[in-house]
Amino acid sequence: MTMNDDPPPSRDNHSFPKGSLDELFNNDKLTDEIKTVEEKWKLVPAFLKCRGLVKQHIDSFNYFVNVEMKKIVRANEKLTTEMDPTFFAKFTDINVGEPSLVEDNMDSVRNTPNKCRLRDMTYSAPIYVNLEYTKNKLVVGKKNVIIGRIPIMLRSSNCVLANKTHEQLAALGECPLDPGGYFIIKGVEKVILNHEQLSKNRIIIETDTKGFPCATVTSSTHERKSRTNIFLKNEKLYLKHNTFGEDIPVVIVLKGMGVETDQEVAQLVGSDELFLNAIAPSFEEASRHGVHTQAQALEFLGNKIKVARRPFSVNKKTKSEEAKDILAGVVLNHVPVKRYNFRLKIIYIALMIRKTIMASKDKSTMDDKDYYGNKRIELSGQLISLLFEDLFKKLLSELKKSVDQSITKPNRTDPLDFSLLIRPETLTQGFNHAISSGQWNLKRFRMERSGVSQVLSRLSYISCLGMMTRIQSQFEKTRKVAGPRSLQPSQWGMLCPSDTPEGEACLHPDTLIQLVDGSQVAIKDIQDGDEILTVDPVTMEISSTRIYNHFIKSSKSYGKPLLKITLINGHEIICTDDHRFLTSRGTWELSKNLNTTSNTQLFYFNSSLKSNNQIVTVDYQNEFLQLLQQDIVHDQSKLVNLTRVFGYIDQMNQNNVIQFKFKSPSDQNRFLIDLSQLGFSNIQNEEETEEENTFTGLSVIKNEILNQLLSVYIENKSEFRDFIMDPKSSCKKLKSSYLSGYLSKLNMQVHITNENMVQLKMELPAEGNACVLSLIDLKTLMSQSFGIQAFINTQQNLLILNQQQSIKKFMELVGLRYSLDVSNRLSLIQEYIKIKSRNNHKNMSCEEWVNFNQSNTSNNKNGFLMMGIESIDALDYEECPEICDFTTESDYHSMISNGMVTHNCGLVKNFALMSHVTTDEPEGPLLRLAFNLGVQDILLVTGEELNGRDTFLVLLNGQIIGIHNSPDYFVENLRRMRRAGRIKEFVSICANKAHKTISIACDGGRLCRPLVVIENGRPKITQEHITELKDGLRQFDDFVRQGIIEYLDVNEENDSYLATREIDVVPTSTHLEIEPFTLLGCVAGLIPYPHHNQSPRNTYQCAMGKQAIGAIAYNQMTRIDTLLYLLVYPQRPLCQTRTIEILNWFNLPAGHNATVAVMSYSGYDIEDALVMNKASLDRGFGRCIVLKKQISSIKKHPSDISDRILAPTSENARLPKYALLDEDGIAKPGELAQKGQILINKYSPINTSTRIVGDPNKVPDFAFKSNITAYKYENPAFVDKVMLTTGEDDQLLVKLLMRSTRRPELGDKFSSRHGQKGVCGIIVKQEDMPFSDLGICPDIIMNPHGFPSRMTIGKMIELLAGKAGVLSGKFGYGTCFGGDKVADISKVLISKGFSYGGKDYVTSGVTGEPLACFIFFGPIFYQKLKHMVMDKMHARARGPTVTLTRQPTEGRARGGGLRLGEMERDCLIGYGASALIMERLMVSSDRFTVFVCKKCGFLGYEGWCQYCKSTLNVSTLQIPYACKLLFQELQAMNVVPRLKLQNA
Repeated sequence: MTMNDDPPPSRDNHSFPKGSLDELFNNDKLTDEIKTVEEKWKLVPAFLKCRGLVKQHIDSFNYFVNVEMKKIVRANEKLTTEMDPTFFAKFTDINVGEPSLVEDNMDSVRNTPNKCRLRDMTYSAPIYVNLEYTKNKLVVGKKNVIIGRIPIMLRSSNCVLANKTHEQLAALGECPLDPGGYFIIKGVEKVILNHEQLSKNRIIIETDTKGFPCATVTSSTHERKSRTNIFLKNEKLYLKHNTFGEDIPVVIVLKGMGVETDQEVAQLVGSDELFLNAIAPSFEEASRHGVHTQAQALEFLGNKIKVARRPFSVNKKTKSEEAKDILAGVVLNHVPVKRYNFRLKIIYIALMIRKTIMASKDKSTMDDKDYYGNKRIELSGQLISLLFEDLFKKLLSELKKSVDQSITKPNRTDPLDFSLLIRPETLTQGFNHAISSGQWNLKRFRMERSGVSQVLSRLSYISCLGMMTRIQSQFEKTRKVAGPRSLQPSQWGMLCPSDTPEGEACLHPDTLIQLVDGSQVAIKDIQDGDEILTVDPVTMEISSTRIYNHFIKSSKSYGKPLLKITLINGHEIICTDDHRFLTSRGTWELSKNLNTTSNTQLFYFNSSLKSNNQIVTVDYQNEFLQLLQQDIVHDQSKLVNLTRVFGYIDQMNQNNVIQFKFKSPSDQNRFLIDLSQLGFSNIQNEEETEEENTFTGLSVIKNEILNQLLSVYIENKSEFRDFIMDPKSSCKKLKSSYLSGYLSKLNMQVHITNENMVQLKMELPAEGNACVLSLIDLKTLMSQSFGIQAFINTQQNLLILNQQQSIKKFMELVGLRYSLDVSNRLSLIQEYIKIKSRNNHKNMSCEEWVNFNQSNTSNNKNGFLMMGIESIDALDYEECPEICDFTTESDYHSMISNGMVTHNCGLVKNFALMSHVTTDEPEGPLLRLAFNLGVQDILLVTGEELNGRDTFLVLLNGQIIGIHNSPDYFVENLRRMRRAGRIKEFVSICANKAHKTISIACDGGRLCRPLVVIENGRPKITQEHITELKDGLRQFDDFVRQGIIEYLDVNEENDSYLATREIDVVPTSTHLEIEPFTLLGCVAGLIPYPHHNQSPRNTYQCAMGKQAIGAIAYNQMTRIDTLLYLLVYPQRPLCQTRTIEILNWFNLPAGHNATVAVMSYSGYDIEDALVMNKASLDRGFGRCIVLKKQISSIKKHPSDISDRILAPTSENARLPKYALLDEDGIAKPGELAQKGQILINKYSPINTSTRIVGDPNKVPDFAFKSNITAYKYENPAFVDKVMLTTGEDDQLLVKLLMRSTRRPELGDKFSSRHGQKGVCGIIVKQEDMPFSDLGICPDIIMNPHGFPSRMTIGKMIELLAGKAGVLSGKFGYGTCFGGDKVADISKVLISKGFSYGGKDYVTSGVTGEPLACFIFFGPIFYQKLKHMVMDKMHARARGPTVTLTRQPTEGRARGGGLRLGEMERDCLIGYGASALIMERLMVSSDRFTVFVCKKCGFLGYEGWCQYCKSTLNVSTLQIPYACKLLFQELQAMNVVPRLKLQNA
């Protein structure tokens, strides 16, 4: 929408004195156009000073340190002990000191962030407490006792940088523009990301798996988290909760809470015919179960409770009492129940029922889980608060143990001094480990989360800001309909619409995904709604989840590099370079960061442990199956589980109770899973007894159908034996499942001989009522049905498998479902055989490898092994033309693909420029105010009043507090009080007339933003207000206090009418946007004229803007980071935006103003390639510095001997390897280092463990071995700096900063600010470049074909604005939804004598003749990206080969060859270049000479044919070694390849 430049003529023909009554009542003014307030954008920097962006991180941390921490300590302040009733300890106060550092002389000095970065230390401050405790029966007080250290967030109130001027920050070595909001742990900058969660304690109406409406509430309190569902099934209403074994009729639940009459239930839900008809079947069901009173209901509920397996607990409560307690404290536990008064909970359930019935009749009343009003954002302060509470309680429990031990200690001489028992390491190490690893494992709050913190990106200034405003939404459970990048309307103004990931990490279409039923499906064949296995990355527990957003895309158009990762057991996976894998360290690693040289190992899922539940074809004419004419048998997919259960029956005791005996809890869990898949979830367990690690006594005595099935089996086991042993029966699946269960109960042993041979011994028990198959039966069945060769030892009653092929078949075809330990051991042996065949782990025997893996894999119980990485190879797009992925509903977003635990699409979003996240506010004042404004207390309201026609329910943070009959009056008054400052500005008031509710919210984590209030059709903000703001007389909070501006969250914004500009204000408008460009985030705000670009181009720029090389901070030259890219001559863009000014990005820019000519030149500019001017590159265009760190530490070993740095000996000093070293054994600054040259000549002692006698410094040099630090990169670099310092553990640190300067070369990547990336195609001398009539030569020539399909009109306007800016000496403005207009820019160009369209008269530099057309010519801001040819270039002539195939290795890191794939081979075949094919595929790869017998066609050796026992017909032949390997592998599988030779 545009406005005229000239103000509209005034319709006011009268002139009245200002402020007079005549002026006030001038009717003409009512119809005047609303004047635009100039420079209203000045409110944005004023807002960012007090709120938003990084400030909310800092505010949340300050709130924790100053408020939350004291609350947590106050709640846990007292410590007593049963050992001595007179003893107590009390924490009276807690506070956090200033960041400090204890030096070698034990002096505590003030610490600074820069010092911590350089010395690899943690920027932390001590936590002080004031104590009162008894000592010698006297109360003693102590102040400022240190209980630990907490990492301090930079720029927070406790940081040394807080409230410092620019000059003071510079003196401390800090950049004034650095935003803060992150931590420094051991020298590494770590940021805790914002996390998106589904709102707790709110009713969400959604559809369940079968498409029926369902009311879901996730109740969350400090004590407990639970989930309650109410849903329709067969037109009856049920309640589902995990404490009950099955779904409970909801009317019975209400009766259990005390609502005994059906009339009262009907009144609570609604007495309209719609609700009465819907709930009538539920009344009938309660009557059918014989439940009429509260006592009967509680008895019914008590029988449905899942029995917790507690080994030694004695439950004294009756089932009715237990059911009553569960209803009061577990079901909907966030709704308070005092003294068993269920009234509030009854009304809450009635509301859930009412909403479910309404949703079943009207789909429009369903909730959208993606709607942002249903989301909450967790900030760093909240996460740290949870961590501190967990660690503080852990500290208290440790202190209690120490106190108990001290009191009960005999012969104690000194009196107990409580302050000396405090161990600060508990808090210190807990904080450091959690923030550095990103793992929040808080068992107390049932919180197990990984990836909470990440390393702060320092690629550029804007990448740092972008990371601070990122929202990690991988923990959400989102509906299936929305795509990963589809915009939610409720995100308007809250989240940036452009700054979303360009694409997700993806996999090869043939990658096998592990499904819940145990089968594996290629990812290309998977469908939305399928259930797959997902893994908790912390506990490695396996669970199921559904998938959605499945997609298949072209890998070339996707544009991400592809990698093939091969494990040491030969399993491969093909993925994009940003796909994440779960490593043995418990962390997620990007595939591009994995390597073969380190000790990184991946978790590998043992697929032989899957439960192959597949549909089988069964002949029901069989005599035995006719006995099982139950419903379950007709579901053929369940027959496999049922026969496995039959096989596992141990015995039937005297009371005719069928028993199952388990070797471990894991086996028992797998058995219960099989029963639940059969539909038998309601089974009763006897109390477990733990005797010699054997868990026994799971007795199935509750379920009648299951008992009947099992009894039929026991009574007719001879018929069943005939069915299993029948050789004519073709159903191998049932036989294998029965064997899997039957053999699992046997005593088994796995033996590994010295020759790495394996034996599996199975001992049959004595004859009993559960013994169906004898030894001979088992041997016959294995041989006939599965081809497994077994041996019998009749004396010891053993069945033995001792051939590797037989054991392999046994594991693949039969397996041991309920004997996980033996199954794991056999699987490890199978993997060892695979690894051994690939010549890995040569020096480790099978026994050693199995024991090593079992001891190191604590999670082996779930079937996970640790596998090293053999190779990582880059692939072409032709080798993997398509890629796939999907998103899961699970919190973990993990899956098992090709056996490896990988991550799938998680969604990443970014805050808009003026978003703010609320913190918790107290509910008490709001509750009192609501009652004062006419809300009737919910406990005093009848059912009829509750559902009256004019009645609105009033909810406070999801809790029902009462009803109101005049909603408009109530909402209007509350909003007036908020604008007057009587209640907090972040309180949200929202009326929903469709649901007849008024929601008041004051909880934390809500996204909100400021808007200008419109009253009586006019905005309350005036030009005088902005003038006062510019003069410093006003701050942003003053506008809020006076009610001119107010904060709206998503729910209240949904209930308002917003105007984008003053011209858009209509009589119904309630609020005005402060500035439209604040809809975008900080990264997208750098793009000039983004509203003229195609949307994906802006998204691409958001990704590439973070990769642009520029200046990162004012202190960039004093930092020693792992990797830094710096632009030598960064420039401020000529075409600016308001966001660039607000964020001060122009002080730390990333790019150059390049003069661009849009024309075709030389053919080297196709496919977005750029033609670059050599003279521009000589002058420094695109030149960058790459800084890399190399570090070494001087350790002190347990033998008291320290490492030494020695000068090179006189013999070594002459060698080029030692040329860099100075007399102190460290490389000299300014020297040029080549790969392999020594930087630090360090020596370590040979004896590191046994303590020596005497002076450690006098140990001779021959007792040391060389442990050098060499320059490890391919590209030479200068030694820029050498720093010697001490770290946290007082070890000497030697850090070297290596500097290399790079100028642009062919293949380096550049990009404009409009998502148009291109590589340098050719570098042309300036004399050959075209020039304008002013003699200006372009720096870059761009192909005009880059515009039509990309539709980046913003780039064209940027050129015009930049050109006009250069000519007029001003900066152009291309702010979103505003900026300089093209018409105005054209006027400036014309006034300076240029074409209005930006085109120039250009002369060819080659011919000297003018070009035939005018050329679009002017400055555009170009960014140099971090992707450079020097880092990716790779070629080789000779090099290492793979041991197995003798072909060249793959990958740049290992000096691999370049693969000539199948498609390249097909091209050569098309040209008929047979000699070239032979040379590429054999001669230069794996040529091998073999001896072939002409008579039999077998391979011989050394001129001898072993088959013919002759040398007569043997000929030599050259074939690829891989071909010879194939022939031998085929022979091993009884496939005989014969070579027929003819004379050439």
